[in-house]
Amino acid sequence: MNSGIDKRVATHTSHIILEDLSRLPIGTEPTYLAEGMVGLCTGGSAVIELFDYSSRVYCDDMVVILPLQFASLHDRSADFSMRFFKVDRVLFMDIMSGVCRMTPDFYFYMRKHFCFHFTENEVRRYNLWCDSLNFRMEHKKPAYRRETSIHLLRSFFWDLYVDYRENPQVHKLYNFTHKEQIIFNFSMLIAEYYKTAREVSFYADKLCITPKYLTLIATQVTGRSARVCEFLGNISYPIYITHFPLVYTYTAWVRNHHLTLGETWPVVAGVVVTSVLLAYAALKWYDEPVRRWLKRKFM
Repeated sequence: MNSGIDKRVATHTSHIILEDLSRLPIGTEPTYLAEGMVGLCTGGSAVIELFDYSSRVYCDDMVVILPLQFASLHDRSADFSMRFFKVDRVLFMDIMSGVCRMTPDFYFYMRKHFCFHFTENEVRRYNLWCDSLNFRMEHKKPAYRRETSIHLLRSFFWDLYVDYRENPQVHKLYNFTHKEQIIFNFSMLIAEYYKTAREVSFYADKLCITPKYLTLIATQVTGRSARVCEFLGNISYPIYITHFPLVYTYTAWVRNHHLTLGETWPVVAGVVVTSVLLAYAALKWYDEPVRRWLKRKFM
């Protein structure tokens, strides 16, 4: 699958606004999205689920899904179509750095308000904006293409942020403390560095606090220590690699026997426990020993 705008600007590619649904970053199976997406439904309908929220998308509905959201798309009509673009996490943070100070409340607000209807004038403006973005991407210099795309994308997300700030219910719905803000930033860093950084001290340094203080507020805010978070971060990639055979075997078994979740929940629990144990074994018996050997040999 092709990546989002952030990688496409590095090469001379004239179009980043897509209409090929096979390139949507969201599929029928719920998953955490490495790339977010912004798209206007131009025909038909489909159901999009984002965490606990669900919405049927119709023509002229705008969909905004931020990176790292847990989402799926299903019940798609035969004539469903979208005009969309994709944004990965790195580019999204670059965009938002010029719009606002990223806070959990905006992130959770967009989780709930990911779909909204456009008027005829708004549809026309969006299509003109897309055409302008594609036109700017025809410039021969990669640096120019990247900076231009970021500025245009900031104008789009700025409008979203203004709508969020002007919503009178926002401050009643979301009231995060400074400690909760730190934990939110901590979770975003884990999502970015979990493949290479496994120590609490690394994340504490990024947050400009001590590891002890990070552990303390993680315990206070989440009920879990940063060591638990570190453990989950350690096994996240091994579990990502090793869980596929178990999940596919379970899914095939359920479909072949036409079983419900209520009938299979003990098996689901067993799959989860087995996945964690298998990931931990892969971490201790393969991942960490190989990394130590490579470090001794080449560093």
